Amino acid sequence: MAAGEAPSSLDAATLGTRADGVDLESMVRIGLLMDQLEKSDLEAARVVDMHYFAGFTLDEIVQITGLSFRQVRHRWEKGRDWLKDRI
Repeated sequence: MAAGEAPSSLDAATLGTRADGVDLESMVRIGLLMDQLEKSDLEAARVVDMHYFAGFTLDEIVQITGLSFRQVRHRWEKGRDWLKDRI
């Protein structure tokens, strides 16, 4: 935004859904839930973030974190189930 330029207004239609069809309200809700998960189980939140949001495979997460496959899978399942219970 240039100096002196007024910000454009955002109406409900603008905020409701992105052009690609993603529901912004759901994105915000998931973001808030991820913050809560991070506070209750940082490691599970980290694996969920890497697997679901960043798209890493569980094997790649093993390589990145140095955890065993079993540990990564457990954290993924725990975090995924935690989120499912709250959505």
